[in-house]
Amino acid sequence: MRIIFTYHRKTTLCMESIFSRFVHKEISKFEEILLVHLVELYLYGSSR
Repeated sequence: MRIIFTYHRKTTLCMESIFSRFVHKEISKFEEILLVHLVELYLYGSSR
């Protein structure tokens, strides 16, 4: 359970850093696509 939590925490921190860069208009197209997939996966996982 701890491993999942650490992984989730790292993923959240990664998403926060990407999102903050997105706000500052410094995001690349690849990161934008990756962010969309991460959000979709997160929403899909939390809805189950």
